[in-house]
Amino acid sequence: AALDQLPEKNRRVLRGYYFENLSLEEIGEQLGLSKSWVCRVHARSLDLLREAMAQIGALPVAFLVIAIGISLG
Repeated sequence: AALDQLPEKNRRVLRGYYFENLSLEEIGEQLGLSKSWVCRVHARSLDLLREAMAQIGALPVAFLVIAIGISLG
């Protein structure tokens, strides 16, 4: 999966935020980073994930459903 292609820190930020419902502050505490730094990592992680999804030819909707866990129904 595209998420597995990301560096560990980036995966942990996205999984924590989107799948474990952690705040950026909580993720920062776990990783030993400030909230503002986690915010930067989060933004970069989404960019990297979009690039990874594009490389495998995934559609934008698939990016939302698979990568972020948004339900369509």
